[in-house]
Amino acid sequence: MRVGIVVHGGGGWLGGRNYIRNLLTAVYNLPGRQIEPVILTTPTGHDQVSDLPPFQVIRSAAFNLDRTSEFARRALTAVFRRNVAVERVLREHKISVLSHSGHLGPRASIATIGWIPDFQSMHMPEFQTERARADRERRLLRICSNCTKVIVSSESVRNDLIKFAPRYSSRAEVLRFVAAPFAREPVTPFPELIEKYEIDRPFFLLPNQFWAHKNHRTVIGALKVLKEKGRQITVLATGATQDHRNPGHFNSTMEYAKECGVLQDFRVLGLVPYADLAGLMKWTVALINPSLFEGWSTSVEEAKTAGKAIVLSDISVHREQNPERGIFFAPMDAEQLADALLLAQSRFDKAADLEFQERAFEQFPRRQQEFACEYQRIVQSVST
Repeated sequence: MRVGIVVHGGGGWLGGRNYIRNLLTAVYNLPGRQIEPVILTTPTGHDQVSDLPPFQVIRSAAFNLDRTSEFARRALTAVFRRNVAVERVLREHKISVLSHSGHLGPRASIATIGWIPDFQSMHMPEFQTERARADRERRLLRICSNCTKVIVSSESVRNDLIKFAPRYSSRAEVLRFVAAPFAREPVTPFPELIEKYEIDRPFFLLPNQFWAHKNHRTVIGALKVLKEKGRQITVLATGATQDHRNPGHFNSTMEYAKECGVLQDFRVLGLVPYADLAGLMKWTVALINPSLFEGWSTSVEEAKTAGKAIVLSDISVHREQNPERGIFFAPMDAEQLADALLLAQSRFDKAADLEFQERAFEQFPRRQQEFACEYQRIVQSVST
């Protein structure tokens, strides 16, 4: 059973890109799999698929994102009530399901599996303009109404879908993704990391993009609390620093760190090479995810896969993810986060930490296979 997934390169949402890579990798490694993903992409830009498993790649102008192509698709869909250009490509290549790639219209002749990572606009409307929220909610409603099934990443998101579009709630399928482990080789050796990033003491790793809901400010506040108590902890923050929805957010965050006097403790590395990130993950005391909202947190899953401790905000999705070595704190409580960081630091033992990492690495194939099997079940269910 051939299932198509549209893949585009670039973009500001690294979590979405990593999700698709993890999904395709899990299916590729599934023993005796009964579905065959097909990667759909544009005629140019070979880097879009260079890091994905070696499934068949089909290139077509039907998947172009330029304004002219988008206008033509919308016009044709409005007339025929289905995306005839994409359907033609899918039928030509005997693809019976389109997954994670939107919908094909209300009269589509090919099954579609939509994907809704979260309903953040329902919970945190202040982080988007009114127009952006309305546009997003219209897109989400079209996915719910036009897709055969809709994949969500958690029970929390399923509950949101039930509230948002109760008429289509039966179409929701929970698929909790599993993050692939960082490769053991090549990993930048720790002495090189120390020199490159001027690390002079044990550190925590905060691998989140600088988006407002990721809540870096509470981490900065916690470092201020610790400094006032005569304690210093280093937090290394990795990830993109730009957010097109809120262009001034990064600068205001760093200004706050300056006001708190913790610029030496809150160190922003930005986007770092893969081998460096793998090394930082291996040697950090613990990860931090202070996010105010998630559909299903990638960094929490990475901590679980890597066997690392994680200090994380006490929100429903994080409780659902239930990391074995999690230390929770109230999302906006800098004092409580400061205590959690000290607790994680007091528990850290390098030898024991490496044993946790080894055990997690051994358990990963089973977790990945469960993820792939559940996705395969969902794909097969749309044709029955």
